[in-house]
Amino acid sequence: MPIQLGKRQGGGEVAKPQAAWKKAAWNSDRKPNQVGVDDMTLLSTLSNESINDNLSKRFHKGEIYTYIGHVLISVNPFKDLGIYTDSILQSYVGRNLIEMPPHVFAIAESAYYRMKSYGDNQCIIISGESGAGKTEAAKKIMQYVAAVSGNSNQSIQHVKDMVLATNPLLESFGNAKTLRNNNSSRFGKYLEIFFNDHGEPVGANITNYLLEKSRVVNQVENERGFHIFYQLCKAAGTMYPDFGIAGPESFYYTSQARCMDVDGIDDVQEYAEVIEAMRVIGLSADEQSDIHRLLAGILWLGNVTFAEAENGEDAVVTHRDALASAAYLLSMDEATLERAITQRVIVTPRGNGMERFDSPLNVAQALGVRDALAKLLYHRLFDWIVVRVNQAMRPAVKATRSIGVLDIYGFEIFENNSFEQLCINYVNEKLQQIFIELTLKAEQEDYIAEGIQWTPIKFFNNKVVCELIEERRPPGIFAIMNDAGARVHADPEKADQNLASDLGRLSHPRFRAHMGTFTIEHYAGDVTYQAAGMSEKNRDQVNKDLLEAIKSSDMALLQSLFPEDVDRENRQRPPTASDKIKLSAADLVTTLMGCHPNYIRCLKPNANKSAKEYNDAMCMHQVKYLGLLENVKVRRAGFASRQKYERFLERFYLLSSKTCFAGECTWTGNTRDGCRIILEATGIPRDQWQLGQTKVFIKSPETLFKLEAMRDRYWHMMALRIQRAWRKYQERRAAAARTIQQAWRDYKGLNVYVRMRDYGHEVLKARKERRAFSLISMRRYLGDYLDVAGRGGAFLRTAADLSSDELIIFSARAQTVVFRLLRSAKLSPRMVVMTDKTLTLVVTKLDGKQTVQRIEKKVQLRDITAATLTAFQDDFLLLHVAGDDDWLITCPFKTELVAYLVYQNKTPVKIANELIMTNKKEKKAHTFKAVLDPSLKVAWEFKKDKIHAAPGQPASSVTKPPCRKKPRASTATKAKAKKPVAATRQTAKPAANPRPAATASSSYAAPVAVTAAAAAAAASPPPTRARPTPPPTAHRSTPAKPMFKVLFPFAGQDAGELSVSAGDLVDVLRREENGWWLAKTNAGDEGWVPSNYLEEVPVEAAPVPPPAPPRPAPAPRASPQPAAVSAALDRDNLPEWKKQLLARMEAQKQKQASANGTPAGTVSRPGTSPRPAVTPRPSVAPRPPVPRRN
Repeated sequence: MPIQLGKRQGGGEVAKPQAAWKKAAWNSDRKPNQVGVDDMTLLSTLSNESINDNLSKRFHKGEIYTYIGHVLISVNPFKDLGIYTDSILQSYVGRNLIEMPPHVFAIAESAYYRMKSYGDNQCIIISGESGAGKTEAAKKIMQYVAAVSGNSNQSIQHVKDMVLATNPLLESFGNAKTLRNNNSSRFGKYLEIFFNDHGEPVGANITNYLLEKSRVVNQVENERGFHIFYQLCKAAGTMYPDFGIAGPESFYYTSQARCMDVDGIDDVQEYAEVIEAMRVIGLSADEQSDIHRLLAGILWLGNVTFAEAENGEDAVVTHRDALASAAYLLSMDEATLERAITQRVIVTPRGNGMERFDSPLNVAQALGVRDALAKLLYHRLFDWIVVRVNQAMRPAVKATRSIGVLDIYGFEIFENNSFEQLCINYVNEKLQQIFIELTLKAEQEDYIAEGIQWTPIKFFNNKVVCELIEERRPPGIFAIMNDAGARVHADPEKADQNLASDLGRLSHPRFRAHMGTFTIEHYAGDVTYQAAGMSEKNRDQVNKDLLEAIKSSDMALLQSLFPEDVDRENRQRPPTASDKIKLSAADLVTTLMGCHPNYIRCLKPNANKSAKEYNDAMCMHQVKYLGLLENVKVRRAGFASRQKYERFLERFYLLSSKTCFAGECTWTGNTRDGCRIILEATGIPRDQWQLGQTKVFIKSPETLFKLEAMRDRYWHMMALRIQRAWRKYQERRAAAARTIQQAWRDYKGLNVYVRMRDYGHEVLKARKERRAFSLISMRRYLGDYLDVAGRGGAFLRTAADLSSDELIIFSARAQTVVFRLLRSAKLSPRMVVMTDKTLTLVVTKLDGKQTVQRIEKKVQLRDITAATLTAFQDDFLLLHVAGDDDWLITCPFKTELVAYLVYQNKTPVKIANELIMTNKKEKKAHTFKAVLDPSLKVAWEFKKDKIHAAPGQPASSVTKPPCRKKPRASTATKAKAKKPVAATRQTAKPAANPRPAATASSSYAAPVAVTAAAAAAAASPPPTRARPTPPPTAHRSTPAKPMFKVLFPFAGQDAGELSVSAGDLVDVLRREENGWWLAKTNAGDEGWVPSNYLEEVPVEAAPVPPPAPPRPAPAPRASPQPAAVSAALDRDNLPEWKKQLLARMEAQKQKQASANGTPAGTVSRPGTSPRPAVTPRPSVAPRPPVPRRN
C-alpha cells in the first residue's frame, strides 16, 4: 500500500539538485589556529594515548570541549573561561554541530532542535566521576534552553524563572564540599522540562536520587556538610534571632571537620540567592520560617552530648541547654525528646495485649539515635522541598514534548567505601550500561541486522557487573544483604557477620570476598567495600521511638514530613534501601531509554582542583573506563545518522520530483526505492549513504546537514506561493483530514487489541509455556468478554457494585479454589470483573429458586502487590493482596488479565511452580504445587491440591502474523476432484476418461444428417449376431501413492484434530504451510495433525502386467449404413466444392485453436455435458506450528 504521509503546507516545484555535491562549509567565525582536532574521529592515529594527548593539548589551550561524533567530551577547567556569555550563546542558535566549535551549548541546541523538528523526547546524560564538572554542564544546558525557547506570555517566562531557580535552591540543600570538589552534588537529579507544540516551556519535574544524608552528621577532615547549614550560620542570624543561630564554629555538625570556609564560595551571597529562589518557587513566609527553624533544630540537636550514669552503663544528657534549644525549635516537649534519644521502647505480647518496657541506651547507642534523628529530619525536609518545587512547576497546559537533564554524582572510590558508595557506583554502572546499549552495542547490532558493511569492534559490556549487584536469582549482593538483615534484624553486628559469611560463598568472575570486605571490578576500576554497617544502612527503617516523639510536635511542617502512623504491631518488612535504589534505577533507565539520548562525558584533569594541571595517568584511566576509544572506533567506521525508510521519506520527499508534487508526497511504491530516488536526486555521492533492510544510513554529518538545508530552502520558496495556492490547500487539507481521521479510527479500532496482545507476550518475557490457542494469529485481547460495559451487562454491573465513572477493562468467566473440610480443594465457577480502580470476583448463588449474582471479593488495584503464575501452560493465577487474603483463580485469559494488571497498576509478575496462597485472617498458607505431566490428555488438571499440566508451547513462542489467503484455483476440465475435508462426506465421483477426439470431417458434418442417421439406426432392428468379446483393458501405470508414518502419539484436543498413535500409517489429503496437515487413517477418520509428527514412507509400485493382445477386427455388420451417414463419414465421395469448403473451415479452426493455446487437432466434442461440480470443502482456520517433541 502507498504510504500516507499527510498533507504539507504550501506547494510548488521541488528543489533541483546541484550539479556538484558540496558538503556544508565550516563557519568563518571558527578559530583559525585550531589546537589538535575538535572531533576525535579525525585523529590520524587511533589509540588511548592519542585521545589523551589530544585532550591534553586542547586543555592547556583553554579548549575544554571535544567531540566524538555527537558525543561531547568535557574536561573540567576549574576556572571561568568566559565562554558562556549571551553573545556566545546566541551564536549557537540554529547552528548544527559542525558549524561551530564544540560546546555544551551545541549539544543543548541539537537536543532542542531535534525535539522541535522531529517531535522526539530528548535526554542529556551527563556522566563522569565526582569533580568532573557535571553539575556546571547541567546548569549551562538549562541556561541555553531558557534563553532560546519561546516567550509568548508571562506564564512561559515564569516557568523559565522557576526552572533556573531550582539550581541555587537544590544546590544549597544537596551539594557540599568534598576533597575532590568544592561544589559536589551529594544527590542525583533528573530534571524534565516540558514543552508545548511551539517549543515553549510549560512546566518541569525533578526526580531526586540517593541523598547522602550521612553527611549531615559526619564528614571527614577538610570536608563540609551541606551548604545550607553554613549559609544559615553566616547569614540567617539577623533574620531569625529567636532560633539561636550562631557561627558554624558553634555547632558540632558544622565544625567537626574543621572546614567552615571554601575558596570561591560566598555563603552569604549564595544564601540570598536561595531566599530569592524560595520566593520564585512560591514558598510562603511561614514555610520559609519553618524550614529555618527545622535546620536550626538539627544543628542544636548535634550539640546534645551524653555521659555515663552512675551505674556505668546508661546514657544521660550532659548539655541540657542544647537539648532545650533543640526541643524548642522542634516544637516538642524536652522530656519527650530526651526519652526518645536515651531510651528504647520494647513491646512484647502479653496475654491478649502488648506490654511496653523502657530500655536505657548506653552512650554510643544514644549518639547513634541522636544522629539518626538528625539524618531523618533532613532527609524528609529535602524530599519535601523537591515535592514543593514540582508542585510549583507542574504544567498548567498539555505538554507534548520534553528535554531531560540527568545530573547524578559520579563514580566514587575512597579509602573506606560503604553502602553509600555501593549504591552510587551501582547507578553509574546502570548509566554506563545505557551508554553501551545505545552507542556501542546497539549501533553495531544495527549494522549487522541491516546488512551494512561493517567491521565489528570489541568492547567490555558491564551488564555482568549490574547483574552481580541487582540480580535476585542467582542472588546478587543486594539480595544477599536483604537476606542477612532479615534473619537478625535486631542485631546489626550479627547481620554484618552473616553478610560477610554469605558474600564469601558468592562466586563471580568480577567479585572477590575478603575478611569483612569485598571487591567489585567495576567498569571504572576495582573498588573494595567494607561490610561493617552495611546491613543497618540497608534496613533504612524509621525508629518508632523517634516517630512517636516527632508526632508529638506542634510544628505543622514537621507533621507534614511524617504522615505515617506509629504501628508497633506491624511485623512486615518494609522495602530496604537497596530495594528502593533498584526500583529508582529501573525507572530511570526506562525513562532514558524512551528518549533520544545526547551524551556529555566529563573528565576530571587532576585531583588538586588546579586550572593548569593535566594529570596524564589520571586522565588516561578515565579515557579507558569511559570507553572513548571504542566510541571513536564505532563512530569513525559507522554512520552519523540512520533513519527508518518511512521517516526519511516523510521528511525529505520534497527533494525529488518523483516523490513530491506541489508539496505533497506522491510516492506510492516501496519506501526503500523512494529513499534511493531521493538520495540520487539530490546528487549525494554513493559512498555517503547505504540502504539497509529497514533504514537508510548517512555517512557524515555534513551530508545530513546539507539535506536539511535543501529542505529548508524548499519551504522558503514555497512560502512565496502560499497566497495563490490557499484555496486549493484548504480543499486538500479537508480531504487529508478525513483520510487521517479514517485511518486513525481504523488504527485505534483494530490494532489496539493486537498491541495489547503483544504487550501480554512482553509481560511474560518467555518465562511461561503457552497454549496453542493463545498463539493463533486471530487471537485478540478484547478485554470485556462478558459485555459488562454493554447493554447486556447491566445485571453484572449492579452485582459488582460498579460506579458509573469506572471504566470496564476486563471481564471473563473464571474459577476459584474452594477449600472443603477434610477433603482436597476444588474449583468453583466465578466471574471476574476488572475496572480502572477495582478487581471484583462475582459468584452465582441460589436464593430460593432464583439465581443471583453477589460480590465474593473486591479489592482496589493499588492493593494488588504481585501476581504469580506457574511456568506451565495451566490457567492458574495467584494474586497477592496487601492486608487481605490472596486470590487463587483460574482463567483461560489469565495472560490478558495479567497484562492489564501490569499496564494499569504496574503489578510485578512472578513465575513459580509452587503457588503459596496466604490466608491472612486465619494466618495460614496453602501451597499448590504445579507438576509437568506428559501423559495428560488435556492441557491441565487440578486434583488433590496439585496442578498437573501437559507440555505446552515453548515459553519463547510468540504470535505469528496471520497467513495470507491463497487464491483458489479455478475449476479446469482436467482438474482432479478435491478430496473431502471430513470423514462423513462422500467422495466426489471422478471425472470420466476423455473420449478419443473426432476427426475434422466428422466434426463438421451437418448436425441434421447426424441426427437423422442416429434416428435411423435407433429405428432399425439390432444385429442378429452377438457382439464380439472386448479385449482386456490395457494397464495404465499409475504412480505409487506415498503413505506417512506417525512418529509420536498426538491427542487431538480441539474440534477438527485427529488423534493418532505412534506407528500408524495415514494418508495426507492436504498440506498447509502453517505446519498442520489434513490426514486420513485406514479406518476412514479424517482430521488435522502436526506435520512434524509425520514421516513419509515410500510405497512400492505394483508390477506392470504383460501387454494386452491385439483387438480382433470387427465382423461386417448385417445391415448397410444409411446413405446420410456414409456421405458424412466418407470424405472422398464428397463433391470438390464441399472438400474445399471443409478445408478452409479446418484451417480457420486450427488458427483459432493456436491463438487460444489449444493444441492443433484437439477439438471438443459437441453435445458433451459439463463435469458435475464438486462440493467445496469448508475452510479450516490456520493452526500454529507444533514443535517436534524431544
